[in-house]
Amino acid sequence: MYWRSLMQRSERSMHILSHDESTDITDNAQLLVYVRFLHKDKKEICEDLLGLIPLETPTRGEDIYEGIKEMLTKRKINQKQVVSVTTDCAPAMFGREKGAVAQMKQDNPDLIAYHCIIHQTVLCAILSEGFAEVMNTMMKLINFLRVSSSHQQRVLREFMKEMEADANDLLLHNNV
Repeated sequence: MYWRSLMQRSERSMHILSHDESTDITDNAQLLVYVRFLHKDKKEICEDLLGLIPLETPTRGEDIYEGIKEMLTKRKINQKQVVSVTTDCAPAMFGREKGAVAQMKQDNPDLIAYHCIIHQTVLCAILSEGFAEVMNTMMKLINFLRVSSSHQQRVLREFMKEMEADANDLLLHNNV
């Protein structure tokens, strides 16, 4: 009933998929698939869980692709209606020939694929204590310079310009 209602709302819409593979506490691999679409009555973008696919270990691009294809068929979503997919850049997802995205592109050559790097960014920050210590020190220094006086802030900007830094005086780092 729920899926029927979801699919009726998304009928004739273009769909955007997001999926991520993970393992649960019992070490079973699974794939979460989310869908975004235009709600035909409300005229707004909706996001919902399309499904959870249990995967065999080791996970391969073919298994992920078949699972997604089966789920789309079951939910009566035409593969040509999937215009975009976002996933991590694991080889099973983004492998050139056997990755799930490569196989999805064989069915729909116009598919736009994005890969998310948030996992790698968070891991880099967490795994490197030295990096975290340097970042914390730099954030404290920049915050001090920014709030203490506008003169010091201008000096910081000039220094960064002299050093040909890519950034300006704004903090671009945050704890995810």
